[in-house]
Amino acid sequence: MVEGQANESSDPVQAHAECSTAHSQRRTGQQHRKRLQGQRDWSKAQRNRDLSGGCGEQHRKRHKHGVARNALRTSVGGDDEIAKYEGGCGAIHDWKRYPRTGVLRNWGALGHVALSYHGAMTNSVADAFHLAEEAGARITAIFGRRHDLLVVLGSGWSEAIPTLEAASATPPQSIAVTEIPGFAKPSALGHGGALVSITIGNIAVLLLTGRTHLYEGHGVHAVVHGVRAAHANGCSAVLLTNGAGCLRPDWQVGTPVVITDHINLTGHSPLTGDNPPAPHAGRFVDLTDAYSQQLRDVVRSVDPTINEAVYIGLHGPHFETPAEIRAMANWGADMVGMSTVLEVIAARHLAMQVLALSLATNQAAGMSGEKLSGEEVIAVGKDSAPRVAELLRKVLVAIDHNGVIVP
Repeated sequence: MVEGQANESSDPVQAHAECSTAHSQRRTGQQHRKRLQGQRDWSKAQRNRDLSGGCGEQHRKRHKHGVARNALRTSVGGDDEIAKYEGGCGAIHDWKRYPRTGVLRNWGALGHVALSYHGAMTNSVADAFHLAEEAGARITAIFGRRHDLLVVLGSGWSEAIPTLEAASATPPQSIAVTEIPGFAKPSALGHGGALVSITIGNIAVLLLTGRTHLYEGHGVHAVVHGVRAAHANGCSAVLLTNGAGCLRPDWQVGTPVVITDHINLTGHSPLTGDNPPAPHAGRFVDLTDAYSQQLRDVVRSVDPTINEAVYIGLHGPHFETPAEIRAMANWGADMVGMSTVLEVIAARHLAMQVLALSLATNQAAGMSGEKLSGEEVIAVGKDSAPRVAELLRKVLVAIDHNGVIVP
């Protein structure tokens, strides 16, 4: 017989008293825990009420879905900054929230960062334009001037950067795109992540050394953010370049063409959603003359033999099937790729002049009997670098000489 059992049998009255005391203590402990829980709930509710615009509720949702830490670590730059969110929301006041969408911007030591609660740009058209305005102002502040022409260097075109920098009348200036609100470093092969400011003649040129594609998953507004930010910085025209599959068996791989029109099969538009904020035009944009005839004439003055093409834009990232290529050829397409068309729509909405050049990096699926790969696109771009770099330099010089763009 154990000691406890001996005591219980020897003194039943004492055992009953001890049992009653233990039960009372358990009841008191439960009541205490309930009071503590009530205090915590009240504190949490009070904290949410204190945070303007309902940020506290939004913040808890971030933790609930497990999105905040990874998104912030990637976009903001480390656990020290994440601690601003996780220290009881104490530093949430350091962040500014766009209305309705929950997009947070930090104005701290790391500069301007924009992200949504799911690590991608908001779907609100108005907020996208507001973010572009801030990006344009930031570009002006960094480079100390506004620009006249944006040049987007797509697949196969980034090798032209040294040639263009050497042609600059002013010392080139460069900054990582991640220092500008709303930009993310492109993840596509062969795409850089910098903005470069150069001067060709009297034209201030802003080079974007890589683009964001729709298939990278950041949303349609991230794809066109560079165009909108450049317009906010002062650009009245954009020169878009890309690498694309060629549907014309008589055109040689490694040769550039000038785009005259496009077919948008991405399934998206940068104008879907709420109307753009004033003073911008409404969402219905005429694309009859999307690609400037005047700028195309400038290209032809530089290279009279250059081919003209209809470009068809797809979502990607997968390449097309041979059956799709045959269908596209029947529709009148000459080149096929995964970019450009959304940027053109955004640019024309802003009344920007558009010129687009495409490099034939491969024969389209089923035309050559060879498998397609992104590495092939990069290799062709490097082999074609001297030709496309010189073409791009001459086109920019001709644009300046012809006065197509007024600084």
